[in-house]
Amino acid sequence: MTLNSKTLEYVQQNPLAVAKLTVLKALSLIYPFDGYWHAVSLGSKYNIFWGILLAFSTLGIAVSWRGAGSGTQFVFLLLLSFIAAMLVFQAIPRFRLPMEPFLICFAAAGIRHAWQRKRLTAAILVGMNAALFLTFRYVELRPFFDYLKQWM
Repeated sequence: MTLNSKTLEYVQQNPLAVAKLTVLKALSLIYPFDGYWHAVSLGSKYNIFWGILLAFSTLGIAVSWRGAGSGTQFVFLLLLSFIAAMLVFQAIPRFRLPMEPFLICFAAAGIRHAWQRKRLTAAILVGMNAALFLTFRYVELRPFFDYLKQWM
């Protein structure tokens, strides 16, 4: 019996466990915290750089999705294939590095769109990230993270 068939057998026998693991992997891939056990992002647990990149790239992907030409569709395909590979194998924050150049391009489109049309949206995204940064810089949330760990 090969490992592939054993894997498929496990997936068939435990679909809820596999679904839970897939959701946890997806959340771990976009996890914006450096962890409560050490402070890396300017003394805060919240990585403000990743938070702003994720917020504006999400906006940029949404804006680019409407007018996606063949070049943009290729970038979407690369990004989705990377995310799919991470969901199958291992999704941890350091493994998202190869997709960050794509996200930076989409974030530039998101910033441009927000600046030209919706400056309030840009202010809200930056303000939300700044608020999270300050909250995790000055408020001890270890009990909250300990509570969340029991669900993982």
